[in-house]
Amino acid sequence: MLSDLKNIHFVHIPKCAGTAISSAIRNAFAEQGDKTTSSETPSEEMFQASRILDRDKSPDIRAQRFLEYRQFLLFVQIENNQKLIQGHLPFSPLAVSLYPNYDFITVLRDPVERLISGIIFNIFKVRKSEKNWDPRSKIELLLKDDQILEFSNQLTRYLGGLDYRGRGEVTGAKRRALANLELFKLVGFVDELPEMAANFEILYGVPLNLVEKNVTSRLFKTTSEKREIYQIFEGSMREKIIDFCQDDLEVYGRAKKLFGKNRTRDMPFPSREFAAFESYFENLLQESGGLTRKAWFGQFQLGVFPWILHKEMGWIKCLGERFDNQNFSFRHRTAGVLATSQEKFPQVYSHKWKSWLGYKRGPFGKAAFYDYQSKEWLEH
Repeated sequence: MLSDLKNIHFVHIPKCAGTAISSAIRNAFAEQGDKTTSSETPSEEMFQASRILDRDKSPDIRAQRFLEYRQFLLFVQIENNQKLIQGHLPFSPLAVSLYPNYDFITVLRDPVERLISGIIFNIFKVRKSEKNWDPRSKIELLLKDDQILEFSNQLTRYLGGLDYRGRGEVTGAKRRALANLELFKLVGFVDELPEMAANFEILYGVPLNLVEKNVTSRLFKTTSEKREIYQIFEGSMREKIIDFCQDDLEVYGRAKKLFGKNRTRDMPFPSREFAAFESYFENLLQESGGLTRKAWFGQFQLGVFPWILHKEMGWIKCLGERFDNQNFSFRHRTAGVLATSQEKFPQVYSHKWKSWLGYKRGPFGKAAFYDYQSKEWLEH
């Protein structure tokens, strides 16, 4: 079942694989019998409406008002007791203070690739209505238009464009975005979606089944056309794109350090069930306290019960009611259910392969299991 903290606002930043994530999260809620979820917001209609209302104002003013309009929709859905809120609605520090029972999660994409995808999507929208459609000239015109300022640095604006009073404010958005990352329960990345799915299951107890829904790729008639379009963004054109993404690149880099698979902080998910772990590991001779423990099967940190972050094997799920030195069973993300003991370790018994495996210690993500039957190392 989903945890008690199951009120979620998924901050869907445009062109960050949000459609696939939204669908997967919505299905996860539905499978648990919870239908009180919101649908995607009409983003294109909202965008056009905000441009009409602020048509005589600068791009920054339009962006600020746009964020405030969307924050209003966010609050409406929260007040309607929506358990899962999705769509292009920005992160709101004011919502964090007013509605502490909501978790905030998002998925990010490399800013340069995200902006390129957004530009392609934009120029292809008018393709059918123009006879002499030239993609290169369309891209060059867009890069000279104020519109590019609204397309670029969306990570920064969605994560930090609202101040702590709920006002849209472009000035200081990067500083706020960098700080607001600490308030997110989960941040995933387009190039690490399997890791995001695994972490979602750790946090909420249900699998996140992702199905690719790349809207931009469907715009191309052929593979060669797609290749030709992306070639336009090479060389000096790519340098221009990078210049537009400076704030987003800094925010993205910080998010990777906090939440990426090679993160620098030890525990992205502090344990809320410390007492449960204390009870489970009652029979374990502990060489260190707090969230960090050291045992005969290696060093690990407490996550969200019953998950622990093993220094070499990564996330594993502890099985059984109590830790037993004579029979410790756990579920590994790729190797399945394994069992071992203080006497047998580093050998582990695999229920998946129905045989004993050898275990080779190594740095995080580099450990491996040895199958004695096939005489092969099973990397994970």
